[in-house]
Amino acid sequence: MSSIEFVNNTIKLIDQTKIPFKKEYFICKNTTDVVKAIKEMRVRGAPAIGIVGAYGVILAKNDDEIELIKNARPTAIDLKHAVNFVVKYRNRLDGAKLWQRRIEDKCKRISVNGSRLIKDGIDVLTHCNTGPLATGSYGTALGAIIEASKTKKIFVYVDETRPRVQGAITSWELNQEKIEHCVVVDSASGYLMKRKKVNIVLAGADRITANGDVANKIGTYNLAVLAKENNVPFYVLAPLSTFDFNIKSGEDITIEERDKKEVLEIYGNQIYPEKTEAFNPAFDITPAKYVTGYVTEFGIHTSIEEIKKIEQYEGIKFEVVNQEELSPNEDVEKIINISKKLSKYFKPQENEGNLSIKSNLGFLIKRTGTRLVDMARKDVVLVTKIDDGKVFANGTPSSESQLHNEVYKTRMDISIVLHFHDDNLLKSNKFEETGPFEYGTVESAMAAADKLKKVDFIKIREHGFILVAKSEKELFEKLKEMYR
Repeated sequence: MSSIEFVNNTIKLIDQTKIPFKKEYFICKNTTDVVKAIKEMRVRGAPAIGIVGAYGVILAKNDDEIELIKNARPTAIDLKHAVNFVVKYRNRLDGAKLWQRRIEDKCKRISVNGSRLIKDGIDVLTHCNTGPLATGSYGTALGAIIEASKTKKIFVYVDETRPRVQGAITSWELNQEKIEHCVVVDSASGYLMKRKKVNIVLAGADRITANGDVANKIGTYNLAVLAKENNVPFYVLAPLSTFDFNIKSGEDITIEERDKKEVLEIYGNQIYPEKTEAFNPAFDITPAKYVTGYVTEFGIHTSIEEIKKIEQYEGIKFEVVNQEELSPNEDVEKIINISKKLSKYFKPQENEGNLSIKSNLGFLIKRTGTRLVDMARKDVVLVTKIDDGKVFANGTPSSESQLHNEVYKTRMDISIVLHFHDDNLLKSNKFEETGPFEYGTVESAMAAADKLKKVDFIKIREHGFILVAKSEKELFEKLKEMYR
């Protein structure tokens, strides 16, 4: 269940400043409330902040208010990515819902991928809070711990994470899951590692740069250095929306400095003498050399260069091998015309998916980052072959090309593959459901293709529909039947 909801034109979120003592909701009715929620850390965690920012665009009255939301916190990049994503949509509510759905799905996959690092019987140390509250649902580093605990016995050391004591939120979430743990002061981590009490360190991130440097909650750098000194693996778990390849290194990141009261007080109670000064950076930078690896929705990666090869647009990991320019032909016009006709069945902002048609050289598919029913000639890519993770194409195709490729290999009789989302249609009980598949992998593409061996249509739990057809006429006959 998500900790963030858009209800009656308001954003309803769990107020993290009240956890662990009570569960209350903070309601955002306008831009002022959204900025307040972000700045006062009523919502925190880069993915969760991004989701609130996405819905905040709907409440904004003008571009100036959108900019206020985008810059509410300067260090985390998810917020800017989310706002920029939503403003491109004519129907901004659909854009925000799609952003939330994508982020929560990414975090679910990160949790599964990260859980593979956690062996049965080991002790894990984590910093700050990276659980469901920080991401909308599931979590990143803490999500991996929760996922691993379903089948393995583990023990968790929770950094207190001064000055905001986010360890209290982590402890609260671990208690919800009945996972054995204890809270330790931040300065105890080195002692624990020296005594071989920690087998692995898992942390989240607020921004990761082109060279692999990581901006995260203050104290992360200390942990990474101590982990390397004590030969303890140190992994960073984050969705691709947290990576910012436009920034060369951590030296170029603006580090937010917060009110000194956060250091001088705990829960509003002053703990230092009057007139005491305090320095309160919210984040620090961990150089890439201290990071053992990164975990994204696409898997476990040993280098930042590996991640740069991953396409971000909701799909698979592949390397594009450029082919010759596509010559104008009737197939290009055919796929464009089909895409235009699809608007009769679903609005472009309601539909994020892919369309491909078989060609004599392979198959034509839309380019990554374009909307299905807005397809133009420049958005059509020819894929001639997919082999060992390499896509041979004349551009960067939709990142679910692997799925389409496997379907064409399985169903030699078809000429069109349509993958689409429609929230209203998904609510219908008249379609048999399969999955969910951990899409974005060769295995998931093969699993979906296998389901389509004997049927022309499948409904995939959490990932829309796939419809195949022998011709354009048959495609629209089937759509007409589905929407009856």
